[in-house]
Amino acid sequence: MPDLQGELSPEAQAAGYPSLVALGPLLAQAEAPLLRTAATEGSSLEARAEDLRRRAAWLRAMAL
Repeated sequence: MPDLQGELSPEAQAAGYPSLVALGPLLAQAEAPLLRTAATEGSSLEARAEDLRRRAAWLRAMAL
């Protein structure tokens, strides 16, 4: 076991513990499906496609 004496600053040692929260609501929130709309998905796909086209053009312009 490593010797951890002196590894924590006095401020860290004096700090309080974080509040405990119920696990059930956190898991339910994490498992909830993300609400996505066709408009949002379409916009993000169009932006990604444009970025890929821009990168492809940049690669084509590189001297070999």
